[in-house]
Amino acid sequence: MDPIIYFVIMEDDTKVHELLLKYMEQFPNFECRGCFLTAGETREFLLDNPVHLLMADIQLPDMNGMEMIESLPNKPLVVFMTGHNSKKKATKGYVLDAVHYLTKPFTFNSFEEAINRVVDRVNGKPDVDKSLGHHEMFGSVGSKSRIMLGDILYIVADGNHVVFHLVNQVEVTVRETLKDVLDKLPKAHFVQVHRSYVISTWHVFKPRAREVRLYCTDQVIPVGRQYRNALRRYFPDNPSTK
Repeated sequence: MDPIIYFVIMEDDTKVHELLLKYMEQFPNFECRGCFLTAGETREFLLDNPVHLLMADIQLPDMNGMEMIESLPNKPLVVFMTGHNSKKKATKGYVLDAVHYLTKPFTFNSFEEAINRVVDRVNGKPDVDKSLGHHEMFGSVGSKSRIMLGDILYIVADGNHVVFHLVNQVEVTVRETLKDVLDKLPKAHFVQVHRSYVISTWHVFKPRAREVRLYCTDQVIPVGRQYRNALRRYFPDNPSTK
């Protein structure tokens, strides 16, 4: 018998509460302990009533949801639910090592993926992918650069080098092939969309069949014909990628 997983919802839209509770009916071992509209109410409850999982919005009326979570002495597992506007501001949230990020509006399939990841964590299964808060070393021996994965917008191949374009408008060039770089990146968050381009799916604003637009940059990323199916797997509910 699966263990009971207690969860709390922190979201200022009651319609999202209703949707989450409806979706959760498909997972009988998940039990809701409370639905809250503000970060303050949620924090007050969690200090005396620890739970396994927090389904959390980021932008709340009283304070930033991430800042509230950082203030908790005992942090639950977290699935963030973000709108496009808050997603752009969420980079610092990578250090919280969230189980998953859902972009509103989300489908049941996306929700189910998040819940499966929660179950894996509760059961003690190791993550097959690094979180976006993880740092990785890139470059050749003696000349390596340490880059936080969550800071990467996209990567461009340039001969025997690759250029990392980061959210703070910094560019980092290292001597390494795009293939070797891709092997180090978590497949849950990065995909190659062109022979010369790898993008972070977390920063995607507008995915289309022939091009992708990202937050924090005006650069338009081309999508090669042979890479379109790979992109569609990350955005199956977006008709623009077809």
